Amino acid sequence: MKTPFLRLVHVSDAGDVDLTERWGPLLRGLTVTDERGLESDKVAVILDDRDGRIAYPPTGARVRVEGGYVEEGGTVQGDYVIDQVDLNGWPQQITLHGAAVDAKAAAKERRTEAHQPPVTPTLGALVAALAGRNGWTPRVSAPLAAVPLEYEAQAAESDLAFLGRVVARHGGLVTVKQGHLVVAPRSGGRTVSGDGLPVLVVAPGVNLLDYRVSWKDRETHGSVQARSFDRATARPVTVTVGGGRGAASVIREPFQSEAEARAAATARATSLARGEGSASFSLEGDPAMGAERPVEVVGVRAGVDGRWTPTRVEHRWDDAGYATRIDCETPGQGDSRAAGAGAGETEESGP
Repeated sequence: MKTPFLRLVHVSDAGDVDLTERWGPLLRGLTVTDERGLESDKVAVILDDRDGRIAYPPTGARVRVEGGYVEEGGTVQGDYVIDQVDLNGWPQQITLHGAAVDAKAAAKERRTEAHQPPVTPTLGALVAALAGRNGWTPRVSAPLAAVPLEYEAQAAESDLAFLGRVVARHGGLVTVKQGHLVVAPRSGGRTVSGDGLPVLVVAPGVNLLDYRVSWKDRETHGSVQARSFDRATARPVTVTVGGGRGAASVIREPFQSEAEARAAATARATSLARGEGSASFSLEGDPAMGAERPVEVVGVRAGVDGRWTPTRVEHRWDDAGYATRIDCETPGQGDSRAAGAGAGETEESGP
């Protein structure tokens, strides 16, 4: 049996301090949460404050989490800034909350400016420009990097919020991981280089501790409609994706070109198809597991077995050991059942 390993380090110019060593058994639990897309990765640390004297890092302090198994060496889970401290009693307990360093810093500054050729003729060029001014390394999947852009307005938005809005129209997700600005296909199960991510096989008797799967009926739309304006003819153009039965889902936001409108309609169609089922799997701790890595469940039963797409991964260390919980949704099929509201968009139903 492997031995769980955890190290929490207070990182500062005065020198790093190993808090796991300092606190010892007073460190009751630590949870790292990896969210898909722009949701900032988080850490929560629970301390036993039985005599009300334990010293803890203040808000604004930077901490680093390393975890995994002794036999395999530690895996750096990330650097975080403490942004909230909860003091509770009785019994007395302290909970430290932190957000990923990179994403937290980028969310503070809001900008208003235009992005257009020749400076940013493609989505890849836009990502490179935003990454450069934030001190990140851009990592963009080739298909998304090649998407042409005409004019994009950043209106009192942070760079991440703005980029997330643009990328979502083309079926992608944005996240910041360990100094990299990553733009990849939503639920693509691939790295930004196009290589397939290794599938995590989940099975009873191997790594599965418990599970919960829900299937629910939901409103369906036969198609998705998006609009653009044809400057040559001075007329609006409506793009329709899907031709199934049911009302159309209409994206109200107008787009710069027919190609952008079609990409947005396709992304929304895929989004609705993707969300029909939800699941949560508790596993023996797996430090390499992150959101977007595909999951294949085998040996449980019909309705549970099959491919799932993680949306949230939680790593937890406590007195019981080390466990990983994965929240999932069904992979998108992009068929005629599709169409649902995309992030940050308004949906209406057409006739």
